[in-house]
Amino acid sequence: MKELSDEYSYIKDIDERYRFSETEEGLIIKRLLSMYLKEKQKNLEYKEKIIEKDKEINKVKKDSLRDKLTGLYNRKGIFEYFKDTFANDTAINHINDFSLVAIDLDHFKSINDTYGHNVGDDALKIVSEGMIRHFKKSDLLDRDGGDEFIVVVKDCDLPVLMYKANLMSKYITESIHKDLHYKYDEFGNRIERPHDYTISFGVREMDLSKLIGNKTIEEFKQWFRDADKDELIKNECIQQFEEWFKGEKEYADVELYNQKEEHHSVRR
Repeated sequence: MKELSDEYSYIKDIDERYRFSETEEGLIIKRLLSMYLKEKQKNLEYKEKIIEKDKEINKVKKDSLRDKLTGLYNRKGIFEYFKDTFANDTAINHINDFSLVAIDLDHFKSINDTYGHNVGDDALKIVSEGMIRHFKKSDLLDRDGGDEFIVVVKDCDLPVLMYKANLMSKYITESIHKDLHYKYDEFGNRIERPHDYTISFGVREMDLSKLIGNKTIEEFKQWFRDADKDELIKNECIQQFEEWFKGEKEYADVELYNQKEEHHSVRR
């Protein structure tokens, strides 16, 4: 039997041999060949539909990890980022390779209450644009909800990260002041005091030891890989991860809220 790669030549050879045949054998072979080609076409169309459906499913999955307003990751995306990183990055051999930046927009409630959610959405987009500008594509950029944002970076010294966060803070603050100063709300009221709208941030060098527990690095990586295949393992993995990540963010939030208190105290 010919290989599949030679299938076209094989069919062509049969077709040429029996195309004009009127014998009983020839008629049967032509009928069988016609039936085969029709079924093959159906199979091809079916495969194409499956491929398209898989693309749609993958798009829905990817979209479910993104915040619709800013395009950044959402909370679901945080776990997927770590899972994919540990499952696929063979270069990770240390547990303290990650740092976290918690970001919060000061006086955000007053923006929404005074000027409406459209202006509030504009301010949130400015924050996300500042994050994108100052961090790498390989970093996790996340809108954690409301006016709270998170950045997770890998292999970045803390002083360098603090410097980048400060640059980001200045850029976002200046952008908010500049962009909102000339805007009007949905009722036609001009936005006043845009200089009040600043951001606060806190930085935390993440400690994965509580999440890893007694596992070795390789066992820890395998744990994340298994979460792709086993639903029970994935649920356990997600629960433990979320508890750990919440604790890490709380450490960063301490510094963030200290900044926020300073910003509130100097508000004119």
